[in-house]
Amino acid sequence: MSKLKKIAKLGVAVTALSLSMSVYANAAHITNYKNLITDSIGGSSQVKSKRATGLSSYMSIYGETSAPLGFMSFCSRYPSDCTGGTTRPSVIELDAGSWGTLNEVNDYINAAVQPVSDQELYNQVEMWDYPKNKGDCEDYVLAKQKKLIELGWPQESLLITVAIDEFGGGHAVLTVKTSIGDLILDNQRGDILPWQQTTYTYVKRQSTSHPALWVSLSLVD
Repeated sequence: MSKLKKIAKLGVAVTALSLSMSVYANAAHITNYKNLITDSIGGSSQVKSKRATGLSSYMSIYGETSAPLGFMSFCSRYPSDCTGGTTRPSVIELDAGSWGTLNEVNDYINAAVQPVSDQELYNQVEMWDYPKNKGDCEDYVLAKQKKLIELGWPQESLLITVAIDEFGGGHAVLTVKTSIGDLILDNQRGDILPWQQTTYTYVKRQSTSHPALWVSLSLVD
């Protein structure tokens, strides 16, 4: 209970004993949740330093851009997963329940899927698909997005995102739009981070208005 009280003092709406205690079963997730909320209100010197450089809690958008070829091929095979759209994009209210769900889904998919290249798995350079037990970064993202949608989360808050990693290679992650900013679910690490605390250069992602549309996250993509 002392940990719940500390979280509550940070201004986060937490339902106490009525919440399923399974959300808090992993002590590391409790610590990450508290740290994330503390960071979001400027309690961390690291975040204060990053904010001083002008980084927002939400990624900047630079207009519409082309969708990745792998995504276009995916949509041709799963057209119903690339339809919809809204004029009022949703933002997930981050509380103990939603934070626990994000971690559970991220951990589950990361553990269930073995990382392999498209060349090894499909004998193709680029292939986006829902993984069975193997896949590359795009496949992890598709699985996490699908699972969260099945749990009732709005698709417009779960955005497939393309980035360049610290080694100059292409990478894909899932951006989740929340009340404290854009959070990144990644198959290359277990913890969920605000986008500005990752080491990636973000290139483009799905639009919040329609899953088949993409927007640029860089002046040059």
